[in-house]
Amino acid sequence: KATKDDEDGDDVGCFFRFDEVLDKETRITCDKYVDLYFKGNYDTKIENLRVVRDVPAEVKEYFDDEDVDCYDFIAKPKFATSVRVIIDADKNSIIYEYDKNSGDLTRVETTGYTSDGWEFKTKKLGTYIITEEEYDEGNTKEPAEEPTDEPTDSTDKSNPGTGANDMVGAAAALAVVSLVAAGAVAFKKASK
Repeated sequence: KATKDDEDGDDVGCFFRFDEVLDKETRITCDKYVDLYFKGNYDTKIENLRVVRDVPAEVKEYFDDEDVDCYDFIAKPKFATSVRVIIDADKNSIIYEYDKNSGDLTRVETTGYTSDGWEFKTKKLGTYIITEEEYDEGNTKEPAEEPTDEPTDSTDKSNPGTGANDMVGAAAALAVVSLVAAGAVAFKKASK
């Protein structure tokens, strides 16, 4: 393991070597709030498990919430075997995975809550957003759907082609039918 500390002394660089199949579960602390547990064959030699905590601006705007935490595995490591992830968060909090390319936010299916936090398994580490309350999943790059202004009064049925009330259209149609019928009667009398 090779690490690099930032100016506050926090461990921010995490390069880990996978030289052999891990027959015992191995815990790797990537951030003081994020632990990874490995056991098995991960089919890789070295991975960058660095975690960055900066919350993307579009995520803050989407949730309209300043109290959002972010744990971003910036190298997006992939493995042949699932990694057990535990993120230290309150029991009432919710974890979302954020796709920085598409803007999609999807809720993470956790396997349970432990004394250390929420636990889930994955083969690809990404960007995880922790919120204190539940929000709808969605996309940070698409504008929210605006409610449509549909009339609530069912008696106001307009003819979309003319804007005229449907009853006026019906009356006009009856008038045309009446004129055609009167013309047919007059033509029949004249031909006798």
